[in-house]
Amino acid sequence: MTKVKICGLSTPEAVQTAVEAGADYIGFVFAPSKRQVTLEQARQLATGIPKGVQKVGVFISPQREEVEEACRVVGLDLIQVHGPMDETILQELPQQTIRAVQVGKTSLFLRPVPIICSLMLL
Repeated sequence: MTKVKICGLSTPEAVQTAVEAGADYIGFVFAPSKRQVTLEQARQLATGIPKGVQKVGVFISPQREEVEEACRVVGLDLIQVHGPMDETILQELPQQTIRAVQVGKTSLFLRPVPIICSLMLL
């Protein structure tokens, strides 16, 4: 079954449009980006997301404390991680994780350390 995740939303209107369009997941970007939102912005936007739609936090090489705080403040259902990081952090989180990996010569697939996640984004 195909699932749809829409990321980078930063206005209540965009969240409402994504929900009405049938998105299964709404992603909030916490990594440096022109679509980055603060924890408070994401918390407010999350109030417009119905129970059946899951909230995803998008991070680049996060520290454990950063992820835990976002989960607590926003009520994230899933964590999406890009970039290198301590993979054991993902094991210790109660949320499902989406691990974004770059396919190529420097791919995480070539590392001896296993990638720990619930879902993988290639």
